[in-house]
Amino acid sequence: MGKATLTKCPPVTMRANLKSVQALQSAGLDFVAIPVRSAEHKRDLLKQSLDMLVELQDFCSEDDYEVLTGDDIEALKN
Repeated sequence: MGKATLTKCPPVTMRANLKSVQALQSAGLDFVAIPVRSAEHKRDLLKQSLDMLVELQDFCSEDDYEVLTGDDIEALKN
């Protein structure tokens, strides 16, 4: 089997990733940083992450709604 190759994350993408981390930190949400092996793998992980955020948002009461704001979710989509 051939050697796997990994592509280095461009600085612009890394800054967007760090912005997502800051949004999770700001909301007080625990998270796991997972390295990605391909663009397809990253899409799958991002979909799982967004699905979980929607699920968490659905559990929030009206009083707790600020925990996941639209801005936080938008930052995590990038």
